[in-house]
Amino acid sequence: MRSINRVFLVGRVGAKPELRKSKNGKDYAKFSIATNRSFKNGAGEYEERTDWHRIMVWGYDAQKCFDRLEKGSPVFVEGELNQFKIEEDNGKSQYMTTVTANEVSFPSLPIQSATAS
Repeated sequence: MRSINRVFLVGRVGAKPELRKSKNGKDYAKFSIATNRSFKNGAGEYEERTDWHRIMVWGYDAQKCFDRLEKGSPVFVEGELNQFKIEEDNGKSQYMTTVTANEVSFPSLPIQSATAS
């Protein structure tokens, strides 16, 4: 059986993307997006939860994200999950999961028109 590592997210940008260069000189952008979901809790009441996702975008798309995205911008991200091990100063290891984007789209906000009566 073939395995698949694919993520699709539609949400809003948490803060202006950071544009950086890797040790190899390749551009990358880092930003987070928020997605919301509703569910019934144990008491039968609806709750809404916001989940935050770390996104990394490489190359030409990194510059596009930096130029076009602002806090609150709607965004569609398609990519794959990656986990990184980070060594802290105190010797402990910490793992961070990110979505490495293969495609990023910037959907426009729906336009609400007023109708004359």
